[in-house]
Amino acid sequence: MRKNRMTNLDTVSKKVFKQRVIGFHESNQRGPLLIAIGSIHGNEKAGTKALNRVFDELNENDGIQKGIFAGVVGNMMAYKRDQRFIDVDLNRQWSPANVNRVVAASTYDLALQEEWEMRQLLMRFNHILDIYTRKYPDAEDRQVVMIDLHTFSANGRPYSIATTTGNSSQWARQLHVPAIIGMEVVVKGTTMHYFNDLELVSFGFEAGQHNDPYSVDVMEAAIWLTLVNVGCITKEQVRQYQKFEALLKKEGEGLPACVAFKYRHAIQEGDQFVMRPGYVNFQKVSKGEYLADDKNGKIYAPIEGMILMPLYQKQGEDGFFIVQDVDD
Repeated sequence: MRKNRMTNLDTVSKKVFKQRVIGFHESNQRGPLLIAIGSIHGNEKAGTKALNRVFDELNENDGIQKGIFAGVVGNMMAYKRDQRFIDVDLNRQWSPANVNRVVAASTYDLALQEEWEMRQLLMRFNHILDIYTRKYPDAEDRQVVMIDLHTFSANGRPYSIATTTGNSSQWARQLHVPAIIGMEVVVKGTTMHYFNDLELVSFGFEAGQHNDPYSVDVMEAAIWLTLVNVGCITKEQVRQYQKFEALLKKEGEGLPACVAFKYRHAIQEGDQFVMRPGYVNFQKVSKGEYLADDKNGKIYAPIEGMILMPLYQKQGEDGFFIVQDVDD
C-alpha cells in the first residue's frame, strides 16, 4: 500500500468508506482538504467516472503532495438506477432545518431514499473532516474546499458556479470557463449551501451533457486543475497538465469570464413543462422570446440574457435559467 493511500483509517472505517467513497489520499505534508462530490444527481455520472480516473492515476504514482483529497458518490441509489433522484432532488435538501431533522430522526422515520442518502453522506463528510481536524488541530492551518461535480441535460459548454463564501470565486474562475455567481439567491438547499453554512468553501462545476463521453474528459481536467489550484499537488506532478489546461481554455473561448443568475423558471410535478428544442448553454435570448410550454400555455423569456441549463429530461425542478454578463 502506498504511503498516501487510506492512512489513518481503521478497518471498520475502510469498510464504511468502500461503498460510497471513490478514493481517499492523504499526504504527510500540511495542506488543504479537497472533497469532490460526484453524482449528487444519479444520472450525472461524469463526475464519478472522472474521479475514478483521477484516483487510478494517483494510485499508480505518488498520490498527492499536500493535504487530503477525498472523492465521494452523492446519490448511490439514483446512480445505480440512472435517475436524477428517487423520491426528491437530493441537491435541494441541504437547508439547516432539514439537515438537523434528518440527523435527529430515528431510522424508522426516514421515509425517503434521499434522507438515507443524506445521512450516509453526512457520516462520510464528518469522518473525513474529523481526520483532517485531528491532523491539523490548529484551525489556522486548515483549509477545506468542496467541489460539486455536475452535468446538464442540454448540449452546451461547461461552466463553474461560485458562491460568496471565502475563496469560492477564486477557485471557480481559475478553471478558464465562465464562472456563474448568484446561484444561492435563486436555488436553495444545495450541498454548496450546506458547506457555506459550515463556513467552508465550496464551488460547483458543470462539465457538459449527461451522456456525452467528452463530459468525462472535461470533468477530469477540472479536477486536476483544482487539485493544483488549491495546493494538493503541483503542475509538474500532473502528467497531462498542459493538455487539461488547454482543453478548459478552449471551452471558455469566446464566452464571458463571469455571469450572474438573474432568473430561474421553477417547475413542479404536473406542470407538463416542455422546453422548445435546440437551446444550449450561453445561447442569447431576447425578452419575450418563446422558450417553452406547460399546461398553462407558452412561456416567454421575462428578460434578455443568456439561457442556462434548459431542461431536456423528465426529472428536475428548474426549467431554465437566464444569466447576464458581469462587468469585472
